[in-house]
Amino acid sequence: MYLDDPSRRRRELVVTWALAVLAGVGIFFFFLLATGGLVLAIVAVVVAIALAGGVHYCLWGRELAREVRRKDDRLPPPRRP
Repeated sequence: MYLDDPSRRRRELVVTWALAVLAGVGIFFFFLLATGGLVLAIVAVVVAIALAGGVHYCLWGRELAREVRRKDDRLPPPRRP
């Protein structure tokens, strides 16, 4: 059997992802039943915070990173002793 076979690597990747998704879904439904639906509110809040962070980055973060990069380009390189 060839260890570097691309089809084997692809199959390993698919099995890994399938098991991770199955485990994640199982854990989610366990918490859904255990908390009586509170986990949905928690997931909604986490998604809302992530969306707010993404919008904030798109509006301000990218431009701030460009500005810092431009200032760094204007600075002379540090002297070496």
